[in-house]
Amino acid sequence: MNNQKIMVLAIAGALTAPGLAMAQSANVSMYGLLDLRWDQSKYTSATNIGTNTPMALTKQHLSGGTTNYVGFRGSEDLGGGLSAFFQIESQVFTDARPDVSSAAHTNALFGGRPTFLGLRSTSWGELSGGYQESTYKDVQKVWNVGAGAAYGGVLMGNGNSTGAVPSPNCVAGFASGTNVLNATAATTTAAASTNCSENPGNTTSFNRTMSDSLVFRSTAINGFRVGTMVTINEFKEGTNQTAVSNTSSNPSMMALSGTWSGGPFSAAAGYEKHTGFRGAGAAGTTTTGQTVASTADRGAKDTGFSLGGKYNYGQGNVGLGYETLSYGNAGTSAVDNSFKTKTWVVTADYAVSAAGRAYVGYAKNNGRTSCGSAFTVAATTATALATCGSDLGAKQYSFGYDHSLSKRTKLYGYYANIKNNAAATFGYPSDSRTTNASSTTSGAVLTNGTGGASSAITAGVSQSSINIGVNHTF
Repeated sequence: MNNQKIMVLAIAGALTAPGLAMAQSANVSMYGLLDLRWDQSKYTSATNIGTNTPMALTKQHLSGGTTNYVGFRGSEDLGGGLSAFFQIESQVFTDARPDVSSAAHTNALFGGRPTFLGLRSTSWGELSGGYQESTYKDVQKVWNVGAGAAYGGVLMGNGNSTGAVPSPNCVAGFASGTNVLNATAATTTAAASTNCSENPGNTTSFNRTMSDSLVFRSTAINGFRVGTMVTINEFKEGTNQTAVSNTSSNPSMMALSGTWSGGPFSAAAGYEKHTGFRGAGAAGTTTTGQTVASTADRGAKDTGFSLGGKYNYGQGNVGLGYETLSYGNAGTSAVDNSFKTKTWVVTADYAVSAAGRAYVGYAKNNGRTSCGSAFTVAATTATALATCGSDLGAKQYSFGYDHSLSKRTKLYGYYANIKNNAAATFGYPSDSRTTNASSTTSGAVLTNGTGGASSAITAGVSQSSINIGVNHTF
C-alpha cells in the first residue's frame, strides 16, 4: 500500500471515529413492529330503521392489523443521575403502498408517530416535549390485557386521534400555505393562517397523540407514579382574526394520570380535559352576506375520567376498566348540545401452554345521558333516529389466540363483534378502506382506521371481524 492510500485511510478514520464514538455513547437503537394479517369483515343489516338500513356485506383484505412502525430511540448519560433521551417513530405499511398522497398519511412521514426529546432524572422522573401520547392512555395500558388491544379506541375512549389541537375556526385544508382561518372575508378562501398550519386531531376522541405537548412522569415511589400532559396554546386567535359574530378560539388540552403496581395487582386512574375543541351550533348569515356559525361558547369543556385495574392470577390476567366522558355545551345559549356517556370493559387472558395464550373480553357503552336540549329521546323510525338514550349504545365481544414461535414472532387469530344499538355508529378499527353499499336507498357502509363512535358505519349496523396473521417485533 503506497503512502497516499495510507494517508487517505488515516484521514477517513480520524473523521469517522468521533462520530462512531458519539453514536455509541448516545446508545441509539432501532426498533419496530411488523404485522400482516388476513381480515374478513362482515356488516349485518340493521333492523327497525327502515330506509337507513344498509345492505349486508362481507369483504376480505390483507392489512397491517396492529399499527406497523419503525423507530429510533437513544439516550446519553449527562452525569449526576441525569440523562437525555429521544424517540423518532414513523408508521409503515406491510400490505401495500399507500394509494393517496403522503399528506393524507401524516403518520407515515418521518417522525409522524410519537417523536420527542426530553431529560430523565433518577431522582424526579422525566420531562419531554414533542408529539406524544396523552398520559390519559396510561389507564388503558393497565387494564387492557385483550388480544391486539381490541378495546382501546373503540367503545373506550371514543376513538383514536392524532395531530394538533382542533381549532373550530379553521376551515378548508390543513397544508401550509393553503389552510384557511375563518377570517373576516366573505368567503372561506380568506388568507392562509398559521393558526391552521398543522393537521388537527378530531374533536371528540380521548385516546390522543398530541402535537406541541409537554409530558411529565415522576419516578415510581412504592409502586406509584404520576403523569401529566399539557399542550402549548399556539393556536390562540386574536379577535381581529375571527369571522363576524364568532368569538376567538383558544383550544387547549391537559391530562393527568396515576398508576400503581404492587405484587399481582395494578391500578390506574386518569383525567383529561379539552377546552374549545368543538365548534358552534347552528349557522347564520351576517349582514355582510358571510355565512358563519352563530355566536357560541368556543371554550366548551369536554372531560374524560377513567379507572382501571389488573390482577395476575398466575396463569393469566384479568383486567377491568370504567370510563365517563362528559361533553360540554358548544351550541348556542338556546340549544344545549352537552351530554355524557359511560363505558365499562372486562378482559382476560390465560396461558394455554408455554407458547399459547387465549384472550376474551366484553365491553358495553350505555349511550348518551344527561343530554341538553339539542337532543331528543325519540323512538327509532324509518325517518328519524334517537339522538339521546340507550339507542346510542353498543356492546363489543372479542376472542383471540396467540401462538409464539419465538420471543419476537407470533401467529394469531382474533374474532371481534360490535353490536350497535339502533342509532349507534361504533366501528372496530380493522379495515381502513371505504366501501359503499350498492343501493342508493340503503345508505353506505363505511369504516375507518380510528374506530369509535361516528366511525362512518351506518347507524345500527353490527360489525364482526375475523383476523389471522403474523406479528414480528424487532
